[in-house]
Amino acid sequence: MAADGCAVPGMSSAEADNPANGGVVVPLVGELTFETVDALQEQLWELMDGGCRLLILDAARLEFIDSGGLGLLLRARLRMHARDGQLVVRSLGGQPARVLATTGSASLLTGAEEPAGHGGTN
Repeated sequence: MAADGCAVPGMSSAEADNPANGGVVVPLVGELTFETVDALQEQLWELMDGGCRLLILDAARLEFIDSGGLGLLLRARLRMHARDGQLVVRSLGGQPARVLATTGSASLLTGAEEPAGHGGTN
């Protein structure tokens, strides 16, 4: 598919790449670890290579993340930024939210300000 749209089955490039409809939502389910990141990376890179400008990773059902998973999220964010796109993680809770807050990555990946005393150099 041309770089001006998103290659997502069942959705036209105009629909998938339109921030007004939320872009492309990718659900994160279960665990995001060194053992599981390859499949997600392949999916995200394919969407980016298809021209997506907005990827929303829905973490409502993400139960656990390790440094491998966090590394993938940060690499994906950088790759989207280099393509003038945006990657956002939403609906974080539990252990994944604590990991992102502790590492100072939450504001980079969610776009939200981190509370004082959580991650970073506050």
